[in-house]
Amino acid sequence: MNRFLDALGAGPLLADGAMGSYIFELTGRLSEPNHVYESFSLDRPEVIRDVYLGYLRAGSRCLTTNTFAANADCLAVDGLAERLVDLNRAAIDVAREAAEQYRASEGGEEIFVLASVGPTTDPDQDDASTFDAYQEQLAAISGADALLLETFRSLASLRQVLSTVAQIPNRPPIIAQMAVQQDADGWSTSPSELVDAAVAGGAAVVGVNCCTPWDAETFVEQASQLAAVAEGRIRLSAMPNAGGFQHIGNRYMTRVNPEFMGRWARTMTQRGVSLVGGCCEIHPRHVWEMNNYLAGWGTHSAGVTVEGAPVKKPSDGRIKRDNGGFSRKIVDGEFAV
Repeated sequence: MNRFLDALGAGPLLADGAMGSYIFELTGRLSEPNHVYESFSLDRPEVIRDVYLGYLRAGSRCLTTNTFAANADCLAVDGLAERLVDLNRAAIDVAREAAEQYRASEGGEEIFVLASVGPTTDPDQDDASTFDAYQEQLAAISGADALLLETFRSLASLRQVLSTVAQIPNRPPIIAQMAVQQDADGWSTSPSELVDAAVAGGAAVVGVNCCTPWDAETFVEQASQLAAVAEGRIRLSAMPNAGGFQHIGNRYMTRVNPEFMGRWARTMTQRGVSLVGGCCEIHPRHVWEMNNYLAGWGTHSAGVTVEGAPVKKPSDGRIKRDNGGFSRKIVDGEFAV
């Protein structure tokens, strides 16, 4: 059995949040020529390391590699195709280094590295083109604890990538996620379609990311009733964005702050989600609150334990104040209702 799957079997794992939007917060620049985020693993590894340490201090047990758009098609657009193997290998290395650095100073449980694999620039590729786009990347990141196929919007594309992954020898477990949405006409891809495709493609975990928390919640409600999930043949994951505007009264609001995400994470694990995390605009302050809510319910820190590891140090007041009005009053010694 794989150690990552062992940990999932022991209880829910908390993943990290966004890579791209958090790099933007730290650098103030979008991914663009001469500032391609996927190049940072080699060119500015200290930025990626800071991203990881922020999530680890917040309570993440899984780090997602900086390889979302590091496939042959996407890197060719940015003029980085010749660096594909080096960038992907460096991304694995910097994630491992951050995990080792954190555990050397703080102790704690095993930290897992999830290798991010995102869509190409062409959702209508045929099987041969898909294989060409991904084969080098998949081989370079095969040393991760799991492959995270994420943000796919086309079920056909996801099936093609699953087929390509199946040809990689000694591959790690697969997490298959799509960016789904639900409207008046139904799902862009239904829970049953996604679960069936993931099971057929050999995935160990299936779920959604880059969607609203409420769409993720509805997906989990419906997917958990499917036979493959109920019988334990595949596990569920959920990693939504920090919102999605809703018309509330006379305002358009997301309703999503760190405390909301904390409650949401607890609800998801109560409903059987094994791997919970975040996507766009979910940053360490959100993950911190998610970790707090999971710890309060007793689901946090499941998995492989390090003998004699010290308890994680609490966060400083600045981070706690960022969690919301209630936390701010408690930290400042004010009366809170």
